[in-house]
Amino acid sequence: MLPLATIRELELDSLAEAEGILADGSRVTLKIYFCYVEWFGERIPLQVIANDGRFPLLGTEMLKNRILVIDYPRRRVSLD
Repeated sequence: MLPLATIRELELDSLAEAEGILADGSRVTLKIYFCYVEWFGERIPLQVIANDGRFPLLGTEMLKNRILVIDYPRRRVSLD
């Protein structure tokens, strides 16, 4: 997920719309965009969902074959 303002700034191509169900059970229409990202030295295709939040979210598929370490007391996160 990326904020819509960032999607517009990057001029991403619109791909599709999909229906989503939120945690409260309400249904929303999600706009999906397409781009490529550089990820650990590899260029990969990616679908991006637009949202109204300020913070982007990383899908768990991108964490596949990676090691995620969260050291909460030291406030450090690493991804290898």
